[in-house]
Amino acid sequence: MQAHRRGQGLSKSGYSLIELLAVIAIFAAVGMIVVSIIAFTLRGSKKADLTETLRRGGTGVLSQMVRSVRYARSITTPASCVPSTSSSTLTFASVAEVQTALACDNASGNITSNGVSLIDTTNFTVQDCSFICRQPTILDMPTVTMQFTLTSKVSAGFFDTSVSVPFKTTISLRNINDYAGGAVPSGPTPTAGAIPTAGPPPTAIPTPTTGPTPTPTRVPTPTSVPT
Repeated sequence: MQAHRRGQGLSKSGYSLIELLAVIAIFAAVGMIVVSIIAFTLRGSKKADLTETLRRGGTGVLSQMVRSVRYARSITTPASCVPSTSSSTLTFASVAEVQTALACDNASGNITSNGVSLIDTTNFTVQDCSFICRQPTILDMPTVTMQFTLTSKVSAGFFDTSVSVPFKTTISLRNINDYAGGAVPSGPTPTAGAIPTAGPPPTAIPTPTTGPTPTPTRVPTPTSVPT
């Protein structure tokens, strides 16, 4: 009888297996929530860092291309921009007659200038790169639109596999003076309200020459009549 009572006292002071499992489940749920919050915070921070790195890298590449194209003297590729031509290559000459060829290599994810890479291909890759040259008529100056998407090769972790930033800008060519396939006509600029050139000065009217001064004739004095 006493042993039975002692056993009942021990069972009342302990925890059942169901209670232990319930506590473990609660702690696991709380732990998952905390880990998820930390994970999303770290993922957002990593994604922001990658986006900023892409933005700086892409802006630098775009600025370098814009500076070289803006003051181009002539464009050779594409052959014509009338009215609009999209190409993966843009070849132009500077004022000093230096040829530069910008090329979009979407297959390898790179942009090159005369064969030299402008992209850090170790960390970045280029997609959807193209050059669009527009010239409504042969009397208009051409404009060039550069566009590409820069993608990070470094994963942001968790659900994000990559980060991409698009870039696009349009340039008006300031120093263009001849263009294959659409030359801007050059020639003397008509002068508004031109003043006609003066002709030969008028001939001076000859001054008449003076002859000898005529001598006055003396009238003879009449003689007196004798009375």
